[in-house]
Amino acid sequence: TVFRIASISKQFIATGILLLVEDGKLALDDRLDKFLEDAPPTWAPLTVRRLLSHTSGLVRESPGYVPILRQPDITVIRAAYPLPLQFTPGEKYQYSNVGYFTLAEIMRRKSGQPWPEFMTERVFKPAQLTATSTTDQPPRGPRATGYAGKDGNWTPVVDALAVRPSGAFQSTVLDLARWDTLLDGDKILKAASRKEMWTPITLNDGKHYGYGLGWTLATKDGRQVIRHGGSQSGFRTEFMRFPKERVTVIVLANSDEAKPAVLAELVAAKFL
Repeated sequence: TVFRIASISKQFIATGILLLVEDGKLALDDRLDKFLEDAPPTWAPLTVRRLLSHTSGLVRESPGYVPILRQPDITVIRAAYPLPLQFTPGEKYQYSNVGYFTLAEIMRRKSGQPWPEFMTERVFKPAQLTATSTTDQPPRGPRATGYAGKDGNWTPVVDALAVRPSGAFQSTVLDLARWDTLLDGDKILKAASRKEMWTPITLNDGKHYGYGLGWTLATKDGRQVIRHGGSQSGFRTEFMRFPKERVTVIVLANSDEAKPAVLAELVAAKFL
């Protein structure tokens, strides 16, 4: 069954950006004014790395995002231009979906094609992720309906028409399981790129924070955990890897009240 995977999508956007780095079309420490010439002066020093790691200082959501309206990503981004940064870039971690809209726009400009097409050609097709696509595409298989409510009183949610780069994709557990195996090899990303993706970000004060490039990084019971959750109206998701033990649990749920991270930990415990 095809589910909206919400912010699990961020690892795929990060993968697309790292492919452009491998292609020599950009660098992780390139400044934003290299890509968006009309960006406000406060945005200009932001780097690709800061956008990927949620350490940019950008607000979480743009006031220009409208779920029922399809519009160019740059329109949503520009709506956030007048808003002040929440903190000095690199000072701390604070989740920002605006940052991932900006990364998608960078991907479009540097690849020379719409970013969903780039992702399909460079990631999904080579990885044989046949059921994975942007949320506005017809599902390749039965699609789950998202539900809101609790105590057995469920109401189907109305799917957003807009594609959010911060939660862009729909997929299946089998596609994501295949993706998980590919993350152990060089078929899509080189080892150096994967290392960048799974290295905790360094803040301005020299301390590290447990987020890499599109992935949350942690330790549980002495074990390394590489994971990411997702949340959209009617859907909750979790992708949890224990790389040294070679155990991965993926949970896709179609309920606002689901707790997929808890389920993933319980299932993982059976194997660990």
